[in-house]
Amino acid sequence: MDNVMDVVIKTVNFIRARVLNHRQFNCLLEENENTHGLPYHTDVRWLSRGVILKRFYELRSEIHMFMEKKGRDLHELKDNEWVQDLTFMADITEHLNYVNKKLLGRNKLVTEFYDCIRAFEVKLQLFERQLSESNLSHFPTLKSQQGTPEFHADINTKKYCIKISELLNEF
Repeated sequence: MDNVMDVVIKTVNFIRARVLNHRQFNCLLEENENTHGLPYHTDVRWLSRGVILKRFYELRSEIHMFMEKKGRDLHELKDNEWVQDLTFMADITEHLNYVNKKLLGRNKLVTEFYDCIRAFEVKLQLFERQLSESNLSHFPTLKSQQGTPEFHADINTKKYCIKISELLNEF
């Protein structure tokens, strides 16, 4: 899973850090009638990861075309398992961002923080149970890949159950 974030950050930074690349990528997006580009990733802001993962997934075909034009084959986008990991990361990061936002703010009691964390732990248990039953209802990005022509592999929900379990242990 670390590989997913590394590839995404490296690719986004390649596109965004060079002015010419950024301009050319935006032109490619405009040709495809897509008005929203890639946000710039910063390690300082945790919340930016969720946004970047989601946009990277949404723009994966444009990113793949652009990187091929630049002579940088992004073979990961052809790998079903890697794309599955990307979609799972996008979904779980969105859930984590929601909890993070709930914990922000002033004038909150410690009990409110505890309740929020405890509720998320229960939610993670639900996610784990549902994934073990191949129920992807709380993972819409991952679920959207089921049955698509480009995505012909079965989704390995057992692997994601383990990741959810590890995350639950971290809490």
